Amino acid sequence: MHQERARRRSGAKPFVLYSSDEDERHNYISENNCNSRPRRNSTFRQGTPASGSEYRRKSLVGNKSSNNFLNRQASVGKRRATAEEFDALCIPKTIITIASGLAAGVFIAVLVVSLLQAGDGVARLHGDYLLCSKHATSRICIPDNDSNAVLNVVIALQKNLSIEAGLAECYPLKKNQANISIDSVKQFVSTQTKISDRLLMKYVTWIIIANPLWNLRVQNTSGGDVSTLQYVVDKSLRIKSIQPVKTLSCVARLWAHYLWCSIWHIVLGVMILIVGYYSYLWYADKKHQQQLAVFIMVDKIIEVLMSHYKSSLNKKDLLPYVAISHVRDMLIPPSERVRRDHIWHKAVDWIAKSDTRVRVESRMIAGEQFTVWRWIQSDPPATDCPDKDEKWQGKAFDAVSPPSCPPSLCMRLKNMFDSTIHVSPGDITAIQDALLHKCMNYGRVVHIIVDKRSLFGCVYMKLDTMSSALAVYKALHGSWFNGRLITAKYIAPERYHKWFPAAENAIRSVYPSDT
Repeated sequence: MHQERARRRSGAKPFVLYSSDEDERHNYISENNCNSRPRRNSTFRQGTPASGSEYRRKSLVGNKSSNNFLNRQASVGKRRATAEEFDALCIPKTIITIASGLAAGVFIAVLVVSLLQAGDGVARLHGDYLLCSKHATSRICIPDNDSNAVLNVVIALQKNLSIEAGLAECYPLKKNQANISIDSVKQFVSTQTKISDRLLMKYVTWIIIANPLWNLRVQNTSGGDVSTLQYVVDKSLRIKSIQPVKTLSCVARLWAHYLWCSIWHIVLGVMILIVGYYSYLWYADKKHQQQLAVFIMVDKIIEVLMSHYKSSLNKKDLLPYVAISHVRDMLIPPSERVRRDHIWHKAVDWIAKSDTRVRVESRMIAGEQFTVWRWIQSDPPATDCPDKDEKWQGKAFDAVSPPSCPPSLCMRLKNMFDSTIHVSPGDITAIQDALLHKCMNYGRVVHIIVDKRSLFGCVYMKLDTMSSALAVYKALHGSWFNGRLITAKYIAPERYHKWFPAAENAIRSVYPSDT
């Protein structure tokens, strides 16, 4: 009762906890409306108490620390969005609106220009009329009394041929109607004239050739323009307009054709992209499946060679090598040899290039020359191990073959673990510690990575000096680790740093986890 009176004096509102379904009903404000307040995701809010007996009223009146805490929670629930939050929601819509307006404006402007061009296309005929009063000394001239009739014919020709040229662009089947023969100009005579058809044909031809700015051309039978005035005019000449005028329906047809072609080009481009994407996925999946098939075949070959090697130790009359073709016949049924021939050849090439435990030789078997495989890996020593760590089991051979790549500070160790089983974080730490303990006698390791996704159980290392790298390579190449033969290979620093950028500036030594 005392607390209720104190609450009424202070003017504080009761603090209410809403249920989850009621809180969802209060979140009615859309997140996409830039002019409204964003949805509040806080757990506590002030408002009308929830109905039901499972929620009870909690007063804000109490000790000073509880009041401060609840007031902070209530203020969090009532926080409005900042200006930056409103800008983050409204800026994308503004950009989209501006871009849409620009695109619509460009479209309307192009359409208006096209419609304005759809006029009659008749220009005012200003030029050289070849009047005899001005060309008295020339045989090629038009009498002053006949000039008006000739100009009327030219104007009619310009108007009709411009429209026909526009229709020829809209309707390619009407392309032959875009020009007329020179002897057909008499049909464009609108007024009574005493000029003969022969003279009218000659006058029209002369005045069109003399005024190329009128956008009319006289063409010969081969389609070339006639540019020189001749007194004798051939009846095979034709007149054509080079300024096509398009009607409103023609402009609409061209725009519809353009939009239709654009849509088809977009659809075709999208289809090509989709087909190319799925073709790439199919190719990548097929290549991956081929790689898996090759490695499965390699494992089967290694298993056959190891089994043959162990059998040759117990049976003295059994040859220590086996012909490659015999291994193929044992692993691939006759019905599948043609289909899996490429996988077999890739597996043979991989073993010849990458597996140092198998040596390729040429031997005489039963009087016939064969290319054979010989297993040269010896069993790892069981007890006498010069190293302190029991995981290292000595060297497989005394002499170390020269490296295939130039020496560098970076190297890769292969066959450090079995990639076919799950490699746990504890296994990774154990491999790193074993390598770091091994390398402490030869130099400092500044970077080490265990690639648990590698198909060959690879570990990558970087040493501090070249002398340390040479010593570590000599110590680790051809060593036994947990019954596995380790092979080392130098890697160019630029390639190593591209794979592992953090190793480029690594100078501090890496120590085992147990030190």
